[in-house]
Amino acid sequence: MSTALLAALSAMGVAQCLKVIIQLVKVKQLKWALLSSAGGMPSSHAALVTALSVAIALTEGIDSPAFAVSVVLGFIVIHDAHVVRYNAGRHASALNQIKHQIDPDPPIPFLKESLGHTKIEILVGILLGMAVSFIIVWIFN
Repeated sequence: MSTALLAALSAMGVAQCLKVIIQLVKVKQLKWALLSSAGGMPSSHAALVTALSVAIALTEGIDSPAFAVSVVLGFIVIHDAHVVRYNAGRHASALNQIKHQIDPDPPIPFLKESLGHTKIEILVGILLGMAVSFIIVWIFN
């Protein structure tokens, strides 16, 4: 497995595990489903693409075509996480409220509301991706 791929997958894994830990600390509830869910703190998508770009920069250089592709991919993924999926979550919340007004039973939302990320969730994901990437490249190169 390439160092860049290992760094990217590791960063995503760490981010998903942190979601479970943060939930446990915040509300004293262990939610294993967060290991495979989108949205929340930190952004695993931002961590993934940032770790990939940083690892490629460190191993192949910033002049490599792979680095250019990874940065462009990163911008698309982060934009999607913040703008598209975040707003889809807000729309889901509004639709859940309308559904609850029409039919309050069952009280469970029928659309998932936590889909995207706030700016701080993305920033933490980016910083996490950078840190994990530096560690993985340092260990394996």
